[in-house]
Amino acid sequence: MIMTRTNKKPRAERGLAGVIARLNGRLLPWIGPPPLGPYDTVSAEEVQATQARSVCPICGALMSLHEIDRSGERTQVHHPTPEQVAERSA
Repeated sequence: MIMTRTNKKPRAERGLAGVIARLNGRLLPWIGPPPLGPYDTVSAEEVQATQARSVCPICGALMSLHEIDRSGERTQVHHPTPEQVAERSA
């Protein structure tokens, strides 16, 4: 059995993928690697305002009225009673 080599390039170097690979190889020294986050354009005040307006998916009360206990092995969320909701939101 005679084995001959073909002049074909490996599959990764052909077609559109090959064009993109060659383009990336040529441009990478000039433009450098792509930027990796963080892309935070939102201020801390806006984040706090959004969190203050968020509601609980279980009871529908504001999350700012809930007590979140992270002291134990599992995080526990204590929901406010209807009286506490009326008292705190008034």
